Amino acid sequence: MNHLASQTNPNRSHSVVPVWIALLFAGLSAAALWALVNASLPASQAAVLWAGRLAAAAGLALALALLLGRLFTRSAAQADLLADAGASLAGEDTPALARSLGALNLGDLTQRLQVVTQALPDDDGPAGAYNQILANLKDCAHSYNWITTPPCRRLFYVGTDSFQEGQTAGKVMGELLGEGQVLVAGHLVQDNLKLRRDGFLTTLRQSFPRMQVVHVVNTSDLDDGQVQETYRDCLRQYPRLAGFYATDQETLMLMVDVLSAQAAPSGRIKILSHDLSDRTARHIQDGTITATIDQNPMAQGYDPVIYLYNHLVSGWQPSSGRLLLQPAMVTRDNLDQFWQMGRGPVQVASGADRPRPVDQRPNHPLKIAMVSLDFDFFNTVREGALAAARLLQPCGVQVDW
Repeated sequence: MNHLASQTNPNRSHSVVPVWIALLFAGLSAAALWALVNASLPASQAAVLWAGRLAAAAGLALALALLLGRLFTRSAAQADLLADAGASLAGEDTPALARSLGALNLGDLTQRLQVVTQALPDDDGPAGAYNQILANLKDCAHSYNWITTPPCRRLFYVGTDSFQEGQTAGKVMGELLGEGQVLVAGHLVQDNLKLRRDGFLTTLRQSFPRMQVVHVVNTSDLDDGQVQETYRDCLRQYPRLAGFYATDQETLMLMVDVLSAQAAPSGRIKILSHDLSDRTARHIQDGTITATIDQNPMAQGYDPVIYLYNHLVSGWQPSSGRLLLQPAMVTRDNLDQFWQMGRGPVQVASGADRPRPVDQRPNHPLKIAMVSLDFDFFNTVREGALAAARLLQPCGVQVDW
């Protein structure tokens, strides 16, 4: 691994006079020159006086030359660091990325990607731009390794593709606006939220080039007050802001609160996000939120229970390790198909596109356990799991949440 921050040329470091010595030399020379200029000697010693003045002036000039040389040498050292860093990036990291992507394209999920080039110590000018490029490359490597993480030997995954969710949001935003400024925000420490962001940005860049993303706000290191102040700053800086995309509900609602406090006209800024709740549905109805992307959490609870039952009873195997659900765009026009105020999600467990239990009965009682996280989203997942539990109860199956 390269350690560019500590790389220096030892010959150069010993050949450069320290700045403080040059400053001391300049100060003493200037003082001597001032004293000689103001000195009064007999005419017979005028030559000596002028010789002293010239010597002091020469010393001052030499000290200034040393200072300038030090400054130029420092600039040259920084240029050398930047050149070395660029060589490492071009010679090691980008070829490694190309090889890894090539392996992924061939279906090889065993590769791991590590960025070995180090950031530069100075974060101004070209070095700052270089460090940003390096940070983006490391983020890419992190996402790549998330995809190629050693398999956990799970039977299947049921859920949406986060990148596709972002693509859906980008397509809708682009079709709504066509052109204009857009602000993006999210809790960007979660890989699924990063993928949503990437899908959104990729779609705008590829299909809607007249759309301009003015800023991407990472809310993960900010408290609620700081996030809202950042939003207010963006609204002041970009008065023609036409769209706002939030990767998650928490990020979304902080913007809704800011706009409500400013009494902004509903619908002036097109707002897109993900998932549903009573509050989200209410703001879709009043026009504050333009649309949200539903990832069918009911099915995410129902489908795994039925699939596991079928596997345990009949040996059923999934056609793919990823049983993807298609994200759906929810607007004021179709909200009642997805959510009922005060009651929650519309029941979809009995839909024709949902899996059904096999006709075969188990030879002994079965228990299927569902483990959740402490997020409101999983309340709806639980409803789906309980719907499957009711369907399987006559078969002697217990579903625990």
